[in-house]
Amino acid sequence: METNQKKRNGKIKWGVTAGCLLIAAAAILIIGRKAGTAERVEDPALVSLGEPVVQKEDFKAIVESNIAVQGTVRECAYFRVEAGRSVCFIVSMTVDVDTVLHGEVDAASIRIVSASGYTDTDVGDAFPVRDGLLDCVPGTQSVFVISRIPEDSAWDIGGKTMSAHKFGDYTYRLRCSLQDNTLVTGDLTLNLDEIAE
Repeated sequence: METNQKKRNGKIKWGVTAGCLLIAAAAILIIGRKAGTAERVEDPALVSLGEPVVQKEDFKAIVESNIAVQGTVRECAYFRVEAGRSVCFIVSMTVDVDTVLHGEVDAASIRIVSASGYTDTDVGDAFPVRDGLLDCVPGTQSVFVISRIPEDSAWDIGGKTMSAHKFGDYTYRLRCSLQDNTLVTGDLTLNLDEIAE
């Protein structure tokens, strides 16, 4: 009688162990499918998104509510993430900061990211990028208007979750130049003295 009880207890233990292993394997598969993976794109065929023209008031508001740094691009990396019917194009740049013109950054070299997402849109072999990034290559000196990415920030791409910090610590807003203490983008100018602290 005691032997039958031990056999039954042994079968129950093995059954519970096998059940736990199956649950763990299923969890790993689910988490793996939820986390997005990015494919690096070498020599992408960059195209402009053709964004709306920024007005003077918008230009000033964007600069005032964000951070403006003057620096040199050290590296550019391009990534494509596909999930379901969605695709996201990511530009990740490492910029060596020369001068902080507005706001604060916490390092001499920062990573800036720009992402453009599409659903049910065929862009072919093109790699769409935000205005100002089309000709932004290593060695480019410019002013970048950026904002800090919140610590727990994540993107949802076609139901897959991906950490924004994998690609950068700051989000790209716009690019301009500095001429005689004045920010210039297209036909718009903004004197640094006009920017509220």
